[in-house]
Amino acid sequence: MTTFDKREESFEKKFAHDEELRFKATARRNKLLGLWAAEKLGLSGAAAESYAKEVVAADFEEAGDDDVVRKVLKDFTAKNVSQSEHQNPPHHGRTDGRGDPADQGTGLTPVSGASFALRKRLATGELLIFPWVGTPGAQLAGQIARLGFPAVALDLQHSTIDMGEAAQMVAAINAVGVPSIMRVRWNDPGIVNSALDMGAACVIAPMTNSVEQVKALVKAAKYPPVGQRSWGGYTMLQSAGVSAGDYLKQANHETLVLAMIETQEALDNVEAIAAVPGLDGLFVGPSDLSIALSNGAKIDRLGQGTLDAMKKVVAAAKKHKLIAAAFAGTADGVKAYAEIGFTFLAGPTDTELMRMGTASFQASLKG
Repeated sequence: MTTFDKREESFEKKFAHDEELRFKATARRNKLLGLWAAEKLGLSGAAAESYAKEVVAADFEEAGDDDVVRKVLKDFTAKNVSQSEHQNPPHHGRTDGRGDPADQGTGLTPVSGASFALRKRLATGELLIFPWVGTPGAQLAGQIARLGFPAVALDLQHSTIDMGEAAQMVAAINAVGVPSIMRVRWNDPGIVNSALDMGAACVIAPMTNSVEQVKALVKAAKYPPVGQRSWGGYTMLQSAGVSAGDYLKQANHETLVLAMIETQEALDNVEAIAAVPGLDGLFVGPSDLSIALSNGAKIDRLGQGTLDAMKKVVAAAKKHKLIAAAFAGTADGVKAYAEIGFTFLAGPTDTELMRMGTASFQASLKG
């Protein structure tokens, strides 16, 4: 078997694994919806479990989630469950009758506005610091979302988090009412589209070095006329807290896509990259940038050469009214980058939060 064949086989196995996890996550979500609906229908015990299985099975009738929603609404109507009784299902949502006529009358309402909340916070001009999570697990992600940060980022590029796990983690974060950010594995249109469909408020794409690459990123992340993002699913509606029609109208503005500036090539092209229509911000990866600037000699995230290069990114962002963002990682990094104009910064990693918590606990024992 050739190296190419091995790589192809590896990618196929990875894809199959991701699809299996996505299937399991969707089935679990539909079961929870079924159990909630069963309670509203007056079912309990074995009858509720049986009804939940029917809801899961309904998802196989057609692509998307309309078949599931149609079944539940039909059963609610048959049992005369009133509109007020079937509002706000746990961790599930549907349109609330606002917006386009096609959206009206569906009854089930979204429970989270997390994915449309981030731009509003950024518009205030305040410094926003968010944690950077690389450990797989929805429970961990949900707990980190409860720590009081304005958003939580998932790093799929340099971690073992796959897309199936990411979907569950985004749902856990959004369920707390906190926006989720995703640094995707690569600037691939299918991956970018999926991240937004999961309910991510912001997508960060790595290694975007040219205008052409950034145009492709925007094309995948924005609906026409700005781009060519494909429509599908309803998890994004739940996380945004709006109807389908309103989501379509607002998503290009409210969901964010950031291009990473982390190479000499990207730095050289930063003015032209910042001018790409539809781009929302620039995100500096200071480790890779410092490696590039030193020709592979060192990682120097707070060195003067790195800071000078990052000032160039801030200037381009301000000129084109974009978000100036970066990975800081430490308190010193946050202070240094905020001082030169960055307003959206990745702070501690999940492992660093655990280390700091452990250190604080051990210190308290000595005190």
